[in-house]
Amino acid sequence: MLLICDAAWGGAFAFCEALPHDALTKGADVAVYSMHKTMGALTQGSALLARGDLVDRQRLWMAYELYETTSPSVPILASLDAARRDHAVDGEATWDKMVARAADLRARLTVIDGIRVLDEPDIPPGSQLDPTKVLIDVSGLGVSGYAIDDWLNEHHRLCVGLSDARHLLAVVSVGTTAGDVRALAKGIADCVTRLRAGDLALTAATAVPGIATLTTEMAAAPADAFFGPAERIALEDAAGRIAAEIIAPAPPGVPRLVPGQRIGIEHVAWLTANRDLGIFLLDPTDPSERTIRCVAADAAASN
Repeated sequence: MLLICDAAWGGAFAFCEALPHDALTKGADVAVYSMHKTMGALTQGSALLARGDLVDRQRLWMAYELYETTSPSVPILASLDAARRDHAVDGEATWDKMVARAADLRARLTVIDGIRVLDEPDIPPGSQLDPTKVLIDVSGLGVSGYAIDDWLNEHHRLCVGLSDARHLLAVVSVGTTAGDVRALAKGIADCVTRLRAGDLALTAATAVPGIATLTTEMAAAPADAFFGPAERIALEDAAGRIAAEIIAPAPPGVPRLVPGQRIGIEHVAWLTANRDLGIFLLDPTDPSERTIRCVAADAAASN
């Protein structure tokens, strides 16, 4: 059986012993790498790689050509080749330096009161931690990670890779300088100092209801729900209705709801709680995140 991996953030793994194992070197047959995320290629620059005897290369190429544009971006292609060559020649030294910078960032953040940096003991046994991804637990501060992210952007011109209700994720990669590390640590320390002094009011963190055990119920065919009659329903009133759009919070960008899926009470509770904390949804039909596109009541009754 083919093993196909989404290795988006792992493009550099094969080039440095200090990084986790690469998917292809551990037996995957196909892997997709977003080289623009950490390897320095231009945005949208990705690589699809295959190995072994199970992959029909001609079929893979034919499938790829179904989606390939007839007008590829030459700058993106050139940046992919440049990033590939840089890693082939200097990958080990480059990423050893980045691992050291990430360790420096961890050390600077660990001494800030109310901040917890997740490390090896926090991951399941047998897993590997990418040391260049610095996950910062800010729940001890009593404010939303989304709010801290926005504040750092506005007042220190800093952007972390991702944020959620409880965390910030700092990504150290080939463009990260020692100055960037110092700036992020300084910005977070400034935020904490102001919060402790009462000089800063940010969105308070509240408990977010769980959703992990929710059963998925498909109440209509996805195409019927997406293309059929639809209406907007306030998110708070959407329990029991059938979704007619994709609702995908980022992180991680994975849909919580898809067209045709029954919206449960748990969905509504989870989405409204996170919305009020500052969640980011990928291209919702209502940018205010107050309503959700649902199958029209008459159409839903006929299903």
